[in-house]
Amino acid sequence: MKGAVEFLRHLELLYKAFSIHLKHQKAQKLSLDEAISKLETLDNFSKETVENVMSTFEKPCKPSGIMGTVSSQTLSFVRMILEGLRALEQLLKELSPNYKIDLYTCLSIQVENLHAMGHFEGQFPTLLQYAQNLAKYRV
Repeated sequence: MKGAVEFLRHLELLYKAFSIHLKHQKAQKLSLDEAISKLETLDNFSKETVENVMSTFEKPCKPSGIMGTVSSQTLSFVRMILEGLRALEQLLKELSPNYKIDLYTCLSIQVENLHAMGHFEGQFPTLLQYAQNLAKYRV
């Protein structure tokens, strides 16, 4: 149980990085550097957890989430977001070093875009269609 609590504490960093909060609560907005730092902490924790669990198995295998560790999809998802933020940081340094980006707004725009793209294919998409669109239109 202790490991699950520790994992959820680290997973919370993903929410904090993008200022995701409960309804009617004030969002704590972070800078791009702070968001990257939080995701690096999550990424390192996830990789260490997988390495610790996988070291107990005799043969190498792909983490599936059911072995007491995070799945390979979760690892790649966190890595993808982290690499995207690093690329964004690099672009901003080259184009406008003093520009302060609002990640919360970026996330809102992406969610709205995904929602709009989903309605191109059908007025009332099913849960399965939403999931398929998420994979198809993700950035």
